[in-house]
Order: sequence, then structure tokens, then C-alpha cells
Amino acid sequence: MKNSNIFLLLLFTLLIFSSCFKDDEPTTCVEADEISLGYFQLESKIHTSKKSEFKLSNVCDVDTRITEILLKGDNPKDFSVEGLSIGTSISRKGTYFNLVFTPTKVGIRKTIIIIRHDTGELAMYLSGKGI
Repeated sequence: MKNSNIFLLLLFTLLIFSSCFKDDEPTTCVEADEISLGYFQLESKIHTSKKSEFKLSNVCDVDTRITEILLKGDNPKDFSVEGLSIGTSISRKGTYFNLVFTPTKVGIRKTIIIIRHDTGELAMYLSGKGI
């Protein structure tokens, strides 16, 4: 009896933990183009804006809309987002927006853009160099 209880407990534990390691399901329905995946760097003269286009894609069969856009990190005031707002639908073909970098000081400026949507959130780590 004791051995069968231990066996059932081990089997139950194995089933619980195996469900945590499914690779076939995306953790979020929104993906950014490959430029956005790493630490992207822009360069611009102080108080002069430079734009860079980004693409978001909906990889699920669920309508997904932007619910919040946050700029955080060391220098969020040096960056802004154009063409993307709360309520924007993210399509399978791609939804494009611009990141605008306007450095206020010389040197490296950093921010994190957090795009929250109906199915999760996406964080993009960005840096720019003010010259």
C-alpha cells in the first residue's frame, strides 16, 4: 500500500511538471521583428530626432489590441513612439510604428518599451547614442 501511494504521488508530480514545459504554444501572441529582439541602438545629434521603423506581428488566431504603452528605464524622455496607440489592432501581416530617438545629452541613452496587449506584453530594450 505504501509503495503504491508513493508511485501515484511520483506519477502525479511528473504529470504536473511535464505540463510546464510545452514548447508548441507561444507565451504571447505578439512578436517583434528581429531588429527589436536585441538591444537596438540609434545614433543622433543632441535635440535632433531620428526615427526607426518597427513591426509587430500577431502570431495567434485571436484578435489582439494594444492596451498600454510604457517607456521605462534610464532615459525614457529621450524616446517616443509614433503610429501606435491604445486600441491599435495588431494584424498577422504586421502593424508598423516608429521609434523616435531625440537625445538630450551626449552619450548612451537607454529605455525599455513595454507594449501590453490583450494576450500579454512585449518588452523591447533599446539604446541610443547622443552625439
